[in-house]
Amino acid sequence: MLYCHPHRVSPENPVMTPFTPSGFGPRPSPAALGDMGLAALTQVPAKGAAVAGTFTTGILALRDAIMGGDLRPAVVAVFVESLQRLRDIPDGWDIAEALARALATCNVQPYVAMRPALLVLQTNPVAAQAFAFAARGDAAGIDRLLDTGLLTALVHPLLLTLMRNTVLTGPELEFILTRVRRRFLAEALRGGGTSLDFAEALAAQCFLNEYAFYCDDAEARDVAALAATGVPTSPFTIAVLASYAPLTSYPWVDRLPESALVQQHVREPAIERALAAGMESLRPITDPVSRRVQDLYEENPYPRWVMPYRTEAGDTRAVYRQRYPGADFRHLDTVDVPHILVAGCGTGLNLLMSIAGYREWRITAVDLSRASLAHAKRHIETFGIPNIRLLQADILDLGLLPDTFDIIEAAGVLHHMAGPMQGWRVLAGKLRPGGVMHVALYSATARRGLDKVRAFAKARGYAATRDGIAQFRHEALTILRTPGHPARPMMEDAGLSGIYDFFSTSACRDLIFHPQETTFSIPDLERMIADLGLQFRGFAFPSPAYLAAYHQRFPADPGGLNLANWHQFEQENPSLFIRMYTFTAQKPL
Repeated sequence: MLYCHPHRVSPENPVMTPFTPSGFGPRPSPAALGDMGLAALTQVPAKGAAVAGTFTTGILALRDAIMGGDLRPAVVAVFVESLQRLRDIPDGWDIAEALARALATCNVQPYVAMRPALLVLQTNPVAAQAFAFAARGDAAGIDRLLDTGLLTALVHPLLLTLMRNTVLTGPELEFILTRVRRRFLAEALRGGGTSLDFAEALAAQCFLNEYAFYCDDAEARDVAALAATGVPTSPFTIAVLASYAPLTSYPWVDRLPESALVQQHVREPAIERALAAGMESLRPITDPVSRRVQDLYEENPYPRWVMPYRTEAGDTRAVYRQRYPGADFRHLDTVDVPHILVAGCGTGLNLLMSIAGYREWRITAVDLSRASLAHAKRHIETFGIPNIRLLQADILDLGLLPDTFDIIEAAGVLHHMAGPMQGWRVLAGKLRPGGVMHVALYSATARRGLDKVRAFAKARGYAATRDGIAQFRHEALTILRTPGHPARPMMEDAGLSGIYDFFSTSACRDLIFHPQETTFSIPDLERMIADLGLQFRGFAFPSPAYLAAYHQRFPADPGGLNLANWHQFEQENPSLFIRMYTFTAQKPL
């Protein structure tokens, strides 16, 4: 089964120079180009790749494979992931249409396409100038460009699709969009309005990022004045007001005509509230730390998402081998329909990755937050995904479940427990012999910079509220744009501007203001895995280049199973696990 959101990208077809690999004679088929591109990019080192030689060969081969109709998940995913490594789009690459087709497959998460899409946008000289102004905080420069055609440059199908489907990232783009929002507000106050499509996409974006954009007092007064004029009749005015606060916050919301924004801001949240009220619960949440974490995610379900991940169903055993290449398959090879426990499923985005590739499955998905589970359930019902049981529960209480599982996923959840090992032990007890466990935990090494930012936010007294988080983000972004600011090295060392979670309210709260967080080292992982009687089966990365770099450094460990080597490799590459340690462990037969 395939699950995909109906939003589609259809930019005009660019003039593209086909890539013809040397030494191949007649032009290869799309599938042959796809295979060649995958093989080439696997050889590219994780760092220091030049936009020439093997990297160029791989990218252009995958581009032409996609344009020729090879939309295999690996082809699409590696193409988009690899494009994130570019600093700009070289002349003649013409990747916009291939990127649009890749995004439309839903074989990649939309946020992964963000960086290359913005590079495509900046091939327009006016947009490139706007990004340069934004990098130094030149609001007047952006405003001048808005007078001379910037909005035309921004109305690009790739950007509009991303605005409606995922949280946008990047300090420069945020700065530009906040100036556009101010311009739209001024136009609405005058009774005018330009570019309704962009205004509605901006309102959808602000809803998705939970109004993380900063709004100063003068701007807030103008918003209040516009809202006080009565029920808006102009769709442009409705979009402008929806870009500052959810439509449900305005007293006349029930008198608005139906629209995509009303559906997003009013109807879907109402559906989720009803679903939350009827959510199945294992037992009341009683652990004090679990209650605090629950409160966070009830207020800020995380993450909000629109466009799902999908992939075509394949052979179950082939899926096992692709996901867990170092595992012992004697048990999994007897399982045609895996029984999967997703511990800490959040808003359900990872559930679509859990079922990816399988023809059939049984999933029990648990979370502390009813609001998060309701968001997941709405999507599950929208896309008609079968065989998923959603259950409000604390991991500490999962011993009450009678089931055991072939696969357990606990990504980004154990490190938010008071006793991570206690929770992990409960999960290990629910794993069948020969079953595998997919775990993701925070790296102490990778998050050292973030620890300093968390201390900075605490010292500055920022509250873990929407306004407090918006104010913190505004100060952090201002510091990053200010050469010589004493706090700038700290912000840069933390890598804030490149972290997806920094760019929405709920995710920033999770990143900087979480009430419970534990970080780990690779030696910690090794001890805990051994204490649980499990066996380490390998790390997972978003690109094969990471493993290729490890194999180059440690050729005597082709399976990538030596944790002492990985510890050394992380010390040499401190940001290697910035996304978390993501790995597989297995219970022996």
